[in-house]
Amino acid sequence: MAYHVRSFPPRRFKSLASKLLADSDPAYDSDCKARTAMGRFYYAALLIAHQKLNQQGISIPNSPTIHKDVITAFNEQNPTIGSMLDQLREKRVDADYFMTAQVNINIVKKYELMTERVIALIEQWKAPQ
Repeated sequence: MAYHVRSFPPRRFKSLASKLLADSDPAYDSDCKARTAMGRFYYAALLIAHQKLNQQGISIPNSPTIHKDVITAFNEQNPTIGSMLDQLREKRVDADYFMTAQVNINIVKKYELMTERVIALIEQWKAPQ
């Protein structure tokens, strides 16, 4: 029996993160929501950037260095996008690994806006021929 494998759309990570931030259910710890959402915003942007690079003929393999490779490629191609991706990455690292780092709902809402901006820039970007 053949199975059809459907590609997961990375934009769904952004959608989930936005819904999580907006959810006022008191059962969710506010700092947990913020830290989890930060990670999903970063991964949405990173994976959309990765797809765009590959679509534009800049092959970045799926590997343990994908984060660095995608950001480096955009720093070379479009430093604005590269810088924004790196800022999102840094805050995601804070959210995931540094429990004393300031990561709360208000801060992450600012990164939500950055995520929206960088995704729009990525979608508009075309590699030089």
